[in-house]
Amino acid sequence: MIKVLHVIVGLNVGGAELMLQRLINNSSDNVEHMVVSLTTKGRIGEELSARGIVVRSLGLKGLLTLPGCFFNLLRIVASIKPDVVHTWMYHADFLGGLAAFLVGRRNVVWCVRSTNIELAGNKATVLLRRVCAFFSHIIPRKIIYAAEASRLAHERLGYCEKKSLVVPNGFLVNDFLGNEHCRDEVRSELSIEEGDILIGTVGRYHPVKDHATMIAALSALVKTRQNLRLVMVGRGLDSSNMELLALLEQWGVTDQCILLGQRSDVARLMSGFDIFCLHSISEGFPNVLGEAMLSGLPCVVTDVGDASFLLDDARFVSKSRDVGELVENMLLMFSLSGHERKNIAIRNRDRILNGFSIESVVSVYREIYQNIGSDRS
Repeated sequence: MIKVLHVIVGLNVGGAELMLQRLINNSSDNVEHMVVSLTTKGRIGEELSARGIVVRSLGLKGLLTLPGCFFNLLRIVASIKPDVVHTWMYHADFLGGLAAFLVGRRNVVWCVRSTNIELAGNKATVLLRRVCAFFSHIIPRKIIYAAEASRLAHERLGYCEKKSLVVPNGFLVNDFLGNEHCRDEVRSELSIEEGDILIGTVGRYHPVKDHATMIAALSALVKTRQNLRLVMVGRGLDSSNMELLALLEQWGVTDQCILLGQRSDVARLMSGFDIFCLHSISEGFPNVLGEAMLSGLPCVVTDVGDASFLLDDARFVSKSRDVGELVENMLLMFSLSGHERKNIAIRNRDRILNGFSIESVVSVYREIYQNIGSDRS
């Protein structure tokens, strides 16, 4: 039995948090997982606890609580004596890796999820990444990147190259298959009329997701295609967001947009989309794109992180923040026949099924744990 202690910044819904949950839920019996959240337990933590996973939260809220949080982390690592300490994202990589190092647990795996945090992070996080670059040569045994673009960006910054390994996210195939019967139901709920084209986007309201470019593109598109609707799903994408409402009003597309906020039935909702759009200015390995492809959707994306690698269709990849190119790619997608779009959808689904299942990714992690965990230091 290999004992793995995961240290993560928080356990609210997000790409890293969901990947951690999938990894644990689909692991074999010979790996025992425990989780420490530096902040709160969150929804993912509650769900893991309900499955019998030990989850601890340390309540980190800022610099004043940092010493106490770090001391508690030291005590947890020392008492559990894990075979592997697996940390997720910069703050956990640094704090979790340092705690393990100080108590003599040297089998540390860092997990790096982002690519260009100059666009997505604050100054403190940018600085922390540089600190992590220095310690990457000392603390971790392996550095796992979710995307090839992320590996290249961090190695340019000084992260240790010989410890690098790219492990893409794995997808729960069954969650996104067999939802076709929900299509009419979803479109009825959203008041989508027959003949309407429903564009879907999924991702929290944040500058890095660049909803402004998508909204501007929609404004241009509806001038020639009045049957377009845009549904936006994610935290902050609801009627309480005054900034978003003002943006929709500014571009004259309030009536064309449906704001659903954060939802737990994304797979079901995707069955009602006609086209999926990823419009971010920065990504690592975009989970939501893989989910859309697995749902059998034609996709239009910006060239960020590993999005173009995942989609593998240059016709529908545009530069980030380029409204004109995004509009052109959307119009190209609209110009295709239903049969052509169906073929694209089938190809997208097959690409995920054949290369990015959760089972294949869990197998890679299990091998990593076994290889470094056999050294019981």
